[in-house]
Amino acid sequence: MKKFMKKFLSILLIGVLTFSTVACSTPNPKGTVTVYLDSSKNGNNEESLNYLKSDSDESLKEVFANENDATDEAFKKAYSKLEYNILNSEVDGDKAVLETEINSPDLGTIMAELLKEALPLAFANAFNEDAADDDEMDKLMDSMLIDKLNSDDIPMVKKLLTLI
Repeated sequence: MKKFMKKFLSILLIGVLTFSTVACSTPNPKGTVTVYLDSSKNGNNEESLNYLKSDSDESLKEVFANENDATDEAFKKAYSKLEYNILNSEVDGDKAVLETEINSPDLGTIMAELLKEALPLAFANAFNEDAADDDEMDKLMDSMLIDKLNSDDIPMVKKLLTLI
């Protein structure tokens, strides 16, 4: 579970950080950012991968291939709530700067809540003779995560990003 979340957060970070490379190498950086964010919002991971640096493709494809169907659907539902607004776009030669406001699910808060609820269960399980095995604990954590991601009042975070 932890491994999956680290990889998923890495994907999100890679996507944001690689916009500088992708946005500057295409004739329409605003269009590139729009297509990437729309494909992320629509759960089209394959299309999103087309807008990331090629040296990260294999590791990202591996993450998407190893996803649990229920967890994958929960992330898709959560990210369908993503909203963005490109506030300003300036192109200077082969460089572009885009000021973008993004309102997305707050995975940091979700994970903090999940750990707050799961930690007591893990400790209780550790000292129980009839303890659940690691697979059962992973399934429980997955179930708790899915419930949080499927929540109608999922916490959101608004960020102003400058993509270079």
